[in-house]
Amino acid sequence: DTITHKPIIFVHGNSDIAVGDGGSVGWQTGFKALITYLTNKGYSKSEMYITTWGPADPNKAIDQTHNCGYVQRLRAFTEAVMNYTGADSFDVVSHSMGVTLARKMIKGGTLT
Repeated sequence: DTITHKPIIFVHGNSDIAVGDGGSVGWQTGFKALITYLTNKGYSKSEMYITTWGPADPNKAIDQTHNCGYVQRLRAFTEAVMNYTGADSFDVVSHSMGVTLARKMIKGGTLT
């Protein structure tokens, strides 16, 4: 696909998943509705990127931290998106714990 929009990287919240049908708890849909909306507004799949960064298990929500592994994986994912699309910038859509992970993903540096 030809990239006509700035790429969007989605970072979901704690215990959610990238895109789903509700899972066993009914609410694990990730950014499914927003991706559908943006597709209907002219975005292509090659302009929207998302990955599941955690265990996607609501029973493990309390155990999740802003650990280096999550940030490094999200940073590598972001760099891969930039290399693949050739874009010089991107937009981020995130929620909950995904907001703070995305912030660190963008800023880089060391995790304390």
